[in-house]
Amino acid sequence: MKTRYFLIVVLCILSIAVARTQDKDGRSSFIADSYDVQEISADDLLNWDLYGHGRITRSGQQIYLGETEGSLGVMLTSPKKYGNEVVVSYDVMTLQGAGVLVAMMSLQNEPSGGLSLDSEFVGSLSVIRESAKFYMIAFRDAPHNRFPFINRYPDNGNNPLVEAETWYMHPGIYYHIDVGVEKDRIWLAINGEKIIETTDSDPLGEGHFSFRIRGTAGELGSCLIRNVKIYTK
Repeated sequence: MKTRYFLIVVLCILSIAVARTQDKDGRSSFIADSYDVQEISADDLLNWDLYGHGRITRSGQQIYLGETEGSLGVMLTSPKKYGNEVVVSYDVMTLQGAGVLVAMMSLQNEPSGGLSLDSEFVGSLSVIRESAKFYMIAFRDAPHNRFPFINRYPDNGNNPLVEAETWYMHPGIYYHIDVGVEKDRIWLAINGEKIIETTDSDPLGEGHFSFRIRGTAGELGSCLIRNVKIYTK
C-alpha cells in the first residue's frame, strides 16, 4: 500500500509540473503570460504572401507548402508586420530528407518595416540577403551539413550569431517550433526545449515573419505546417 501511495503522489506531482509548463492556450513555459495570442488557421495561411515558384494547398487543419519547377526557395510571408516582441509557434514536417527549413523574422526592406519584393523573384536566398534585412533561424539545415543556427542578414554574411552542436529533425515527423524576437534576444526552441539563443546590440525591430523551404541535391522541397500561433504584446 505504501508503494502504491508513493507512486500516486509522484504521478500527481509530475502532472502538476507538466501543467505548469503551459497555460490555457498551450504556450510553452518560456513564452511570457503578458503576450496576447492569435491563432492562424490553415485558411488564414492560404491568404499569406507566397514568394518564389511554389504552391500552397490546404488539407484539413494543415497546409502543404512546396516548391515547383524553377524554384530557388519558397517563402510564405505574413501580410502583417510585427513589432520587436513577437513569438511564432507552429508544427512543421519536412517531406524530404534534403529539405531545408528556416524561419525569417523582422523581415523588411522598407524604412517602415514593410516588405516589397519584385514579382519576378524566384526565392533565391542570395537575392533577398542583398535586398532585405532579417533574422534567419535555420532549424533544419542538415542537408547543408549545418546544425541549427541564427544569423542576421545582410550584416553577418556566413558567420552565425549562434549555432547549435547537433542535428534535431528528421523527415516525416512533426516537430513543434517556437521562434522568438524579444527586443535584443533572438531564440529557437524545438519540441519545448530552447536550443539556441543570442542577443543583438542593434535589433532590427519591426518586420514580417516568413516560413521558407528549399530543396537540395536536385530535389524540390516541401513541408506540412499546422497549429500556427503568433504571440505579441
